[in-house]
Amino acid sequence: MKHLIVLTFAVIAATWITISQGVSSRYGSKGIHDQLLHRQYVVIEPSWWRGLTSDVVYPPPGYVNTKPISAVFVIDSTGSTNTSTGYGSLSKGGPGETHVTVHLKSPFRTGLNFTVEIYGTSGYLVNHG
Repeated sequence: MKHLIVLTFAVIAATWITISQGVSSRYGSKGIHDQLLHRQYVVIEPSWWRGLTSDVVYPPPGYVNTKPISAVFVIDSTGSTNTSTGYGSLSKGGPGETHVTVHLKSPFRTGLNFTVEIYGTSGYLVNHG
């Protein structure tokens, strides 16, 4: 009986920790010499009648990145215990490429609150606009 109580408590604690962290994703891996190339905060208030979407595009329109991307972190910043906080996925490019588009999506009647971080070798942007 004692083991059952301990096991039940451990499962509840693990579930609570997982839920409270939200839905974050990591693509690729950040190396010791990699630098933050881009950070963007996406905060959109909930819409009562629909889910929301947003795209984070790197490099921004009119610029060209000349260095490869090593990692993309999509961090759920809600701090909510709601498991339906939305998610981020790569829709174009990503690690190994010089560009990336991250598609963020929330469920029905839920807002977006994500931080997108893009890492790569030290590089620079060239303005072609």
